[in-house]
Formats: sequence, structure tokens, C-alpha cells
Amino acid sequence: MFESIFTSTSENTISISQSMLGILVAVVIGLVIAFVYTLVSKKDGYNKSFIIGLALLPAIVAAVILLVFVVLSVTGFGTRDAHRKQLRITIPENLNYMVVFDDIFDKYLSENVLRKVKTTNMGTMFELTYECRIKDESEQKQFIDELRVRNGNLNITMGMMPDSDGGYLN
Repeated sequence: MFESIFTSTSENTISISQSMLGILVAVVIGLVIAFVYTLVSKKDGYNKSFIIGLALLPAIVAAVILLVFVVLSVTGFGTRDAHRKQLRITIPENLNYMVVFDDIFDKYLSENVLRKVKTTNMGTMFELTYECRIKDESEQKQFIDELRVRNGNLNITMGMMPDSDGGYLN
């Protein structure tokens, strides 16, 4: 439900005129609320400072929300790094998975972390899951081809890093 909200706000920017319009609309809404309150409580009486606070509160809330949005946009919080990949490689159990791909990784990856080792096929194979960052996206095919030669043409899967809910390759 909220995915469309987050993707649209991370891709779009809010101009100064849009933010001022938002604050102006908040002030108008606050004035309407304050006016309605004065009409409703005219008989019982009301505090003038409360009416002013009631009128300005929506604008203050809008300004705080705008400030949080600007801070999150500037810091890049919540943006996905397209160069981070999840790499899954199946290898026979006789290969030392700690060092078997080091030379290939040094050639094609700027960083890599072994996240998970899992036995498959009744313990005769390992499934390795790496988090990696490829140096040059155009060399991805050559990278996978060299991995296939090393792992005996067993399964290799490369895709985007999963979200916190465990999507994509998990």
C-alpha cells in the first residue's frame, strides 16, 4: 500500500513553490478550523490565544513534515543502491568456498561479503549467497561466465539485493 508513496517521493522533488503552497493550504485549513471553533464555542466563550494556536498548528505540522522530507532527501535515506547485487553460486563440496572465487571477485567486484552458506543436494553441494557491488555493469556477463567455468557450470543467480522483507532471490 505504501510502496507507491515511497517510490514516488524518492523519485520526485518538491519545489519551493510547491512547499509554500502546501504551507499556505495548511494555514487556510487552520483558519477554517479556528473559525468553526469560534462559531461553535461563541456561547461558552473561548481563549484568543487558543484560537491563534489552532489556526497555526496545521502550518507548523506541515513545515515539520517538509523539513523531515528535505533531510531524508538530502541524506539519501531509503534510496536503493542499484549497484548492490545478491549473488548465489552453487559449488561442489570439494571446493574451498572461502577462497575459490577470490581472483574473479577481485577482477570484477569492488566489494563482496559472503552472507550465507547452505548445503544442498543431500549435502553434496554448497549454495553460497554473496552481497556484492560490481565494478562495471557491462562486464556482468564475462563475470558470470568466469564463475561458471570455476563452479563446473552449476547454478549461478545474480539479482537485486532483497528488501528487508526478504524479496527477490531469497
